[in-house]
Amino acid sequence: MGLRPEDLLCRCVTAALTRAEQERARQLEDRLEILLVHHTPDEVLACVAGLLYGRQQQPARAAP
Repeated sequence: MGLRPEDLLCRCVTAALTRAEQERARQLEDRLEILLVHHTPDEVLACVAGLLYGRQQQPARAAP
């Protein structure tokens, strides 16, 4: 490919991270689709908003 080893490594790591991010997004979409079978979009959105708000109100946890 005519690349330096460190450039090839960077490309491979970047591609792997992109694939992992895409897979996580796909899994989240799948789970949301399942939730939407049983709940309205408004219910799902309200629940997520409540969870996110609650996380903002919690003090930061110290690393072990």
